[in-house]
Amino acid sequence: MEQKRHNGNGFTKTNLYNFYSFYKEYPEIFHSVSGKSDRLLSWTHYCVLLQVKDRRARDWYEHEAFQEGWSVRTLQRNVLSSQYYYRMLKTQQPEAVKQGKCRY
Repeated sequence: MEQKRHNGNGFTKTNLYNFYSFYKEYPEIFHSVSGKSDRLLSWTHYCVLLQVKDRRARDWYEHEAFQEGWSVRTLQRNVLSSQYYYRMLKTQQPEAVKQGKCRY
């Protein structure tokens, strides 16, 4: 209660875990002069990306979210489907997968 009064409401266990995970996974952003990503994704985007344990998949999702202008909801849907990244790697028709027209 004392810490909440002193620091505000944003320091829940979940947020503290996310802050720590972000620091470990994205040191280049954390230690940058501006403290911002070159790709300009939101904090919520990064919270979703931190759920992806495979580093290559996470990097791919980060790149796609930036390039395609994915909303947080779109990123969550693609990450939670968990097969999106792997389907994109295997397919010869990446545009069809992006548009949801490719079935496996």
